[in-house]
Amino acid sequence: MSRRLAPLTRCLRCGARLEDVAKADIVDRLPPRTRHEQHSFRRCTGCDRIYWAGTHQRRLDQLVARIMSQIRSVHDPAGPPAGPAAAPDG
Repeated sequence: MSRRLAPLTRCLRCGARLEDVAKADIVDRLPPRTRHEQHSFRRCTGCDRIYWAGTHQRRLDQLVARIMSQIRSVHDPAGPPAGPAAAPDG
């Protein structure tokens, strides 16, 4: 299943695929600060929405890494336990 997981490749609005797009092609649609600070962009092939790695990107990357780790641990039961060890009664 984890081989099929492709984070940040689909539009959050319509679900269509995202494709790389040149900054020059969409610069007039960007907020002023984004024009100056960002250089890589993706565009939805369905609704034309523009995406870039903003300040939220680190949190999203961490979330995806946690999900991928959980998926791997389910498919590899010999790996480390997913949660804290239970304390013995007594």
